[in-house]
Amino acid sequence: MDSKQQIKQAVQVSKLYYLDGAIQAEIGKKLNLSRPTIYRLLQFAREKNIVKISINDPLSNIEDLQHQLKKSIN
Repeated sequence: MDSKQQIKQAVQVSKLYYLDGAIQAEIGKKLNLSRPTIYRLLQFAREKNIVKISINDPLSNIEDLQHQLKKSIN
């Protein structure tokens, strides 16, 4: 089971990294944590769905339509 402290740290580090755009070295200095610890907390946040990363490709629909059109022609 994950400790409340680990979850709190993961949330805090994630906000600084993803929302504020701080780099790991800055976060480490601010929170007095090592860069490997910052990395592990960010990884933990992704694994526990504290952080969800999505990529919206505006061209994906075009590529899908092209593929479907090619299939229907052949």
